[in-house]
Amino acid sequence: MAIFERGETYKNRTTVKSRENVYQDPSKISISIVDPCDTTLLAYTAMSKIDTGIYNYNYNIAADAPFGEYEVLVKSTATGGNISIYKDSFFVLPWNIITQVRRQAGLSSTKSIDDDSLAQIAWDSYKEILDDVFYYWHDEKLGCTCGVANTSACCTSENIDGTNKNFHTTHRPIADHDGDGSVLGEDGSVCEADITGYWIDTNCDVQTAYITVNSAEGGDITVTQDDGTSAIPATAKGVYVTYYSEPSAFNERLLRKATTYLTAYEVATRFGELDRATQADLSIVQNQAYRTPPAKRFLDKYKEIRNMIGVPKMGGCK
Repeated sequence: MAIFERGETYKNRTTVKSRENVYQDPSKISISIVDPCDTTLLAYTAMSKIDTGIYNYNYNIAADAPFGEYEVLVKSTATGGNISIYKDSFFVLPWNIITQVRRQAGLSSTKSIDDDSLAQIAWDSYKEILDDVFYYWHDEKLGCTCGVANTSACCTSENIDGTNKNFHTTHRPIADHDGDGSVLGEDGSVCEADITGYWIDTNCDVQTAYITVNSAEGGDITVTQDDGTSAIPATAKGVYVTYYSEPSAFNERLLRKATTYLTAYEVATRFGELDRATQADLSIVQNQAYRTPPAKRFLDKYKEIRNMIGVPKMGGCK
């Protein structure tokens, strides 16, 4: 496993040997890559031969690639027809968090924890923080159902009238909850939408709504039926959306810093040798004696930064 950022190149180098541990060429060898959304980015494609039994393939990671773990499968077919499949994976992360965590936690080498394990913990920590710092709004009702008898009267705008498609969320900005750098609505094509919705028809059945985010900052969205074109019918009993919103104190730099400390805490609680590595490796430890165990120190620092992000500030106070 390896760790990359968007726009970088994943390089796979595979060797094929006989039972006698001698390099040999298979009749064919190919590679497949599947992203975190379970979308096949690269169907089985022939690898390039470097030398006898040595093959490689370079894959350019897209500038808008989803973050998370990618599955790699290398399929080798022997001359006799036997098929072997080698499984590997790599992570695409928003920034070089591995280096930051190692520096902060005092892990100067991979003796205590390898990069693969650290990447998984860092990714899980990042997702946990996104849940933690954003406000969650579930089944928020949009507009007014003035076309349905015995329901609320028409609004001055944003009615559910069979024509209108434009609505605004009550809370804004709409957050980039999946942390992929863009705020997207459910439209049948995205892996993890930041805002989803549905509407209730006259039979009280739930129907999927497609949502386009026109302005995350302003909470401006376009809502249609799942054909992506038709307005929600005037007979709908209600339209509902679920999303996260950013706190006023949200700060991307602090979010990354909090992720580093939470990851360091998770590592410290899972691997006992980190306590010893921290004391031995951190240069700051050589000049300052810590009475607080590393795990608790990391957690306290994480909570401090999280509160700076997640609690609105007024007049310099939290």
